[in-house]
Amino acid sequence: MEGREAPSEVGELLLAPITGSGTQNLAPAMSPDGERLVYMSEKDLFSFDLFLADANSGEVEKTLSNAAADPHFDALRFTDSSGAWSWDGTQLAYVVFADGDNQLILVDAGNGDVKKRVAIEGLGAMQGPTWSPDGENLVFSGSEGGITDLFLYNVASETTTKLT
Repeated sequence: MEGREAPSEVGELLLAPITGSGTQNLAPAMSPDGERLVYMSEKDLFSFDLFLADANSGEVEKTLSNAAADPHFDALRFTDSSGAWSWDGTQLAYVVFADGDNQLILVDAGNGDVKKRVAIEGLGAMQGPTWSPDGENLVFSGSEGGITDLFLYNVASETTTKLT
Protein backbone atom coordinates (compact mmCIF):
# COMPACT_ATOMS: atom_id res chain seq x y z
CA MET A 1 0.00 0.00 0.00
CA GLU A 2 3.05 2.21 0.18
CA GLY A 3 2.90 4.99 -2.37
CA ARG A 4 -0.81 4.45 -2.97
CA GLU A 5 -2.84 7.49 -3.88
CA ALA A 6 -6.30 7.91 -2.39
CA PRO A 7 -9.13 8.13 -4.95
CA SER A 8 -9.82 11.72 -3.88
CA GLU A 9 -6.25 12.64 -4.87
CA VAL A 10 -6.57 11.48 -8.47
CA GLY A 11 -10.22 12.10 -9.26
CA GLU A 12 -13.42 13.76 -8.22
CA LEU A 13 -16.42 11.87 -6.84
CA LEU A 14 -19.10 12.21 -9.48
CA LEU A 15 -21.93 9.78 -8.69
CA ALA A 16 -22.83 9.26 -5.02
CA PRO A 17 -25.86 9.62 -2.73
CA ILE A 18 -24.76 13.16 -1.94
CA THR A 19 -25.03 14.07 -5.63
CA GLY A 20 -28.50 12.51 -5.97
CA SER A 21 -27.27 9.19 -7.30
CA GLY A 22 -27.67 5.80 -5.69
CA THR A 23 -25.32 3.84 -3.48
CA GLN A 24 -24.72 1.24 -6.18
CA ASN A 25 -23.71 2.86 -9.46
CA LEU A 26 -22.56 0.37 -12.07
CA ALA A 27 -21.12 0.03 -15.56
CA PRO A 28 -20.67 3.63 -16.68
CA ALA A 29 -20.32 4.31 -20.40
CA MET A 30 -19.01 7.70 -21.54
CA SER A 31 -20.46 9.43 -24.59
CA PRO A 32 -18.03 9.93 -27.50
CA ASP A 33 -17.79 13.67 -26.82
CA GLY A 34 -17.13 13.08 -23.09
CA GLU A 35 -20.03 15.30 -22.04
CA ARG A 36 -22.52 12.67 -20.87
CA LEU A 37 -22.49 9.23 -19.37
CA VAL A 38 -24.98 6.45 -18.99
CA TYR A 39 -24.91 4.19 -15.93
CA MET A 40 -27.06 1.82 -13.93
CA SER A 41 -28.14 2.50 -10.38
CA GLU A 42 -30.66 1.48 -7.76
CA LYS A 43 -31.26 5.14 -6.90
CA ASP A 44 -35.01 4.92 -7.53
CA LEU A 45 -35.30 2.12 -4.94
CA PHE A 46 -37.35 -0.60 -6.67
CA SER A 47 -35.01 -1.74 -9.45
CA PHE A 48 -31.73 -1.09 -11.20
CA ASP A 49 -32.46 1.53 -13.83
CA LEU A 50 -30.53 3.20 -16.63
CA PHE A 51 -29.68 6.88 -16.17
CA LEU A 52 -28.20 9.57 -18.40
CA ALA A 53 -26.08 12.10 -16.54
CA ASP A 54 -23.86 15.09 -17.17
CA ALA A 55 -20.27 13.79 -17.07
CA ASN A 56 -18.93 16.97 -15.48
CA SER A 57 -21.43 17.52 -12.67
CA GLY A 58 -22.95 14.04 -12.21
CA GLU A 59 -26.42 15.60 -12.44
CA VAL A 60 -28.97 13.10 -13.76
CA GLU A 61 -30.52 14.43 -16.95
CA LYS A 62 -32.97 11.61 -17.57
CA THR A 63 -34.01 8.11 -16.58
CA LEU A 64 -33.60 6.21 -19.83
CA SER A 65 -35.02 2.92 -18.69
CA ASN A 66 -36.98 1.94 -15.60
CA ALA A 67 -37.64 -1.78 -15.33
CA ALA A 68 -40.23 -1.35 -12.57
CA ALA A 69 -42.32 1.06 -14.65
CA ASP A 70 -41.80 -0.25 -18.19
CA PRO A 71 -44.30 -2.98 -19.12
CA HIS A 72 -42.22 -4.07 -22.13
CA PHE A 73 -39.40 -5.77 -20.24
CA ASP A 74 -38.63 -7.38 -16.91
CA ALA A 75 -35.07 -6.25 -16.13
CA LEU A 76 -31.88 -4.72 -17.45
CA ARG A 77 -28.76 -6.86 -17.88
CA PHE A 78 -26.88 -4.66 -15.43
CA THR A 79 -24.12 -7.14 -14.60
CA ASP A 80 -22.61 -6.96 -18.08
CA SER A 81 -22.77 -3.41 -19.35
CA SER A 82 -24.90 -0.30 -19.22
CA GLY A 83 -24.80 -0.22 -22.99
CA ALA A 84 -22.91 1.34 -25.83
CA TRP A 85 -22.98 4.74 -27.49
CA SER A 86 -23.08 5.10 -31.27
CA TRP A 87 -20.00 6.81 -32.72
CA ASP A 88 -21.86 10.12 -33.02
CA GLY A 89 -23.44 9.95 -29.56
CA THR A 90 -27.02 10.01 -30.85
CA GLN A 91 -28.00 6.44 -30.00
CA LEU A 92 -27.54 3.95 -27.22
CA ALA A 93 -27.81 0.17 -27.38
CA TYR A 94 -28.33 -1.99 -24.30
CA VAL A 95 -29.70 -5.42 -23.39
CA VAL A 96 -32.91 -6.15 -21.45
CA PHE A 97 -34.62 -9.32 -20.33
CA ALA A 98 -38.12 -9.51 -21.85
CA ASP A 99 -40.56 -12.22 -22.87
CA GLY A 100 -38.26 -14.94 -21.52
CA ASP A 101 -35.20 -13.90 -23.55
CA ASN A 102 -32.73 -11.09 -23.97
CA GLN A 103 -33.43 -8.28 -26.42
CA LEU A 104 -31.32 -5.45 -27.80
CA ILE A 105 -32.86 -2.04 -27.23
CA LEU A 106 -31.84 0.93 -29.40
CA VAL A 107 -32.75 4.34 -28.02
CA ASP A 108 -32.40 7.96 -28.99
CA ALA A 109 -29.73 9.25 -26.59
CA GLY A 110 -31.25 12.73 -26.57
CA ASN A 111 -34.76 11.94 -25.39
CA GLY A 112 -34.57 8.27 -24.34
CA ASP A 113 -37.25 7.16 -26.81
CA VAL A 114 -36.97 3.52 -27.86
CA LYS A 115 -36.24 3.41 -31.60
CA LYS A 116 -36.04 -0.35 -31.99
CA ARG A 117 -36.45 -3.56 -29.96
CA VAL A 118 -34.51 -6.50 -31.37
CA ALA A 119 -35.41 -10.06 -30.40
CA ILE A 120 -33.42 -12.67 -32.29
CA GLU A 121 -35.09 -16.04 -32.77
CA GLY A 122 -33.21 -18.92 -31.14
CA LEU A 123 -30.74 -16.64 -29.40
CA GLY A 124 -30.88 -16.64 -25.62
CA ALA A 125 -28.51 -14.53 -23.59
CA MET A 126 -27.03 -11.44 -25.22
CA GLN A 127 -24.44 -9.14 -23.73
CA GLY A 128 -21.92 -6.42 -24.42
CA PRO A 129 -23.32 -4.67 -27.50
CA THR A 130 -20.82 -2.44 -29.29
CA TRP A 131 -21.45 -0.12 -32.25
CA SER A 132 -19.33 -0.25 -35.39
CA PRO A 133 -17.52 3.00 -36.22
CA ASP A 134 -19.92 3.71 -39.11
CA GLY A 135 -23.00 3.26 -36.89
CA GLU A 136 -24.52 0.68 -39.22
CA ASN A 137 -23.88 -2.44 -37.14
CA LEU A 138 -23.79 -3.76 -33.61
CA VAL A 139 -21.64 -6.66 -32.49
CA PHE A 140 -22.51 -8.57 -29.32
CA SER A 141 -22.00 -11.89 -27.57
CA GLY A 142 -24.93 -14.26 -27.77
CA SER A 143 -25.70 -17.76 -26.58
CA GLU A 144 -27.23 -20.28 -28.92
CA GLY A 145 -27.71 -23.85 -27.73
CA GLY A 146 -25.43 -23.24 -24.74
CA ILE A 147 -22.53 -21.99 -26.88
CA THR A 148 -21.50 -18.32 -26.82
CA ASP A 149 -20.46 -16.69 -30.09
CA LEU A 150 -20.12 -13.22 -31.57
CA PHE A 151 -22.99 -11.89 -33.68
CA LEU A 152 -23.31 -8.89 -36.00
CA TYR A 153 -26.64 -7.08 -36.25
CA ASN A 154 -27.19 -4.70 -39.18
CA VAL A 155 -29.53 -1.93 -38.03
CA ALA A 156 -30.84 -0.96 -41.50
CA SER A 157 -31.48 -4.44 -42.89
CA GLU A 158 -32.37 -5.91 -39.47
CA THR A 159 -30.27 -8.99 -40.26
CA THR A 160 -28.07 -10.94 -37.87
CA THR A 161 -24.88 -12.74 -38.87
CA LYS A 162 -23.04 -15.24 -36.70
CA LEU A 163 -19.36 -14.25 -36.74
CA THR A 164 -17.74 -17.06 -34.74
